[in-house]
Amino acid sequence: MRPAVALPPPDTREVPAAVLEVLAPQLGLLPMLIADYPRDAKTRWAHLERIRRHLGFARCDRAQRQRLLDHLTTLARSTPRMEALRRAAHQWLLEQRVVRPGRTTLRDLVATARETGLQQTYAALTRDLSDVQRSRLDGLLTTAETPVSPDQSPTAFDAEVADKDEAGAASG
Repeated sequence: MRPAVALPPPDTREVPAAVLEVLAPQLGLLPMLIADYPRDAKTRWAHLERIRRHLGFARCDRAQRQRLLDHLTTLARSTPRMEALRRAAHQWLLEQRVVRPGRTTLRDLVATARETGLQQTYAALTRDLSDVQRSRLDGLLTTAETPVSPDQSPTAFDAEVADKDEAGAASG
């Protein structure tokens, strides 16, 4: 279910004056014709800020982004799918009453959380393995199509391939 977004109607000239006269005092506003409403960016941002404060939402500042990243990283250890993490991010932002950041910021947070979660999972799985056991595990994961360089294990290559596959599926 998508959260509702309250935006003014695209053409506000058809709002009856009687509606303005009733609603404006309830909202603590002057009953002005919507056609006279200032349409500059400064006014828009000032009003969006008033709406945010009125609804009790916090800005998505550095601290909030870090909290979201920590939450998503924990989830990514068991569910590293980008779409699931994106949905979890939207849900967390709504529950925490934090304004959703821009698309690229959110995309970057989800991608970082996924990568960190996968790295933490791999570290946890291989932490107690000896070098010989790690080498044997890498040998099991090596295929004819897996180019293995001395500085990259097949498990790291597999993670890169999964990233590319998922990115291709998202764009196609």
